[in-house]
Amino acid sequence: MIGGELSRCLRFGLACVAVGLGWAGPAAATWVRAVDLPGLLAASDLIVAGRAGTTVWADSTTTDVESFAITVDRVLKGSGDAKISVQLDVSDPGSAAVGEGRYGLFFLRLPAAGQPYVAADPAHPMLAASAGWAERPVAAVADPAGAVAEALVGALVDPALLPAGPAVAADAAGRDSYDRYAYEEIVEALRGLTAETIEAPLLNVLASGPTGARFWAANCLLSVSGEADVDDIQPHVLAALVPLLLDPDPRLAFTVSMLGHAMRVNLRSPRDVAALTTLLRSHDVVMRRTAASALSDIPTREAISALGHIALSDDDRDVRYFAVLGLAVGTGAGNAIAKRLYEQDEPAMTAFWRGWVAANLK
Repeated sequence: MIGGELSRCLRFGLACVAVGLGWAGPAAATWVRAVDLPGLLAASDLIVAGRAGTTVWADSTTTDVESFAITVDRVLKGSGDAKISVQLDVSDPGSAAVGEGRYGLFFLRLPAAGQPYVAADPAHPMLAASAGWAERPVAAVADPAGAVAEALVGALVDPALLPAGPAVAADAAGRDSYDRYAYEEIVEALRGLTAETIEAPLLNVLASGPTGARFWAANCLLSVSGEADVDDIQPHVLAALVPLLLDPDPRLAFTVSMLGHAMRVNLRSPRDVAALTTLLRSHDVVMRRTAASALSDIPTREAISALGHIALSDDDRDVRYFAVLGLAVGTGAGNAIAKRLYEQDEPAMTAFWRGWVAANLK
């Protein structure tokens, strides 16, 4: 347990620093090994949806081995009883314990007949899921990957997933207050599946889910790998996002920051310029930085115009820096410089580019 809890604390601390800077991204969650969902699907002898029971530790002096039983609601792969005994060795850094009462998908393997199940991946013994999803009557699971995807997407929108307790804000719709790494982990896992498997359920969330869930769904859709039609999804996703991101709820700061990273990495097409230009006027500074950064990598006249006429006059230094960087790269009229050098001589560089914009962009 010590290793698992330490890793989660470090993830939280690093992410808090990144969010404070307005630039949370993958570096905010590098301590725990990334979720390899295809690997989990292949390595698991048994995948179940259910709830973890009371934890029993190996003895009173150590928290290295956690034993509990899962009350099973649905079997997604393999076969098992209504209660499954599990034993987790959480002594190694990066391994994770499972809290009492946690509901989710458990990915398990059987070391030998007659022994308790163990985690297929000690870093990710379970992923959050929705009890409501598991309770729906369904036919036998013929496609474990599709069933897992459906369960994970359902977790993004189900308020019942939120645990009770004074430490949890009553913001079921926003989803930013409960173990937000559960949602980061869900999206990370879904990215490992094909677009064909996850596109439809995520688009449904994007269309009608709670705002925070829509942001996480968009995060995944913008960065999913696989089929060529992914590029055709991005304009639709961006169009749905823009109205929500012009003045996002401050309680969703972490979620917006993570979405911003996905946008910066994946939006590179000239057809994204109009939406990104609109986001340069967002009330949220992280979104304005996101839009300016993405536009700085799109060397079209429209992008250059947006950077010169809007971003270059922003109140935020980072937004202005991306404007200068994009203008330099896109026009060739100046040198692309590191942010450190820009900050050392910002007034002169900003004045130069404002003069260039006035003379060359009408």
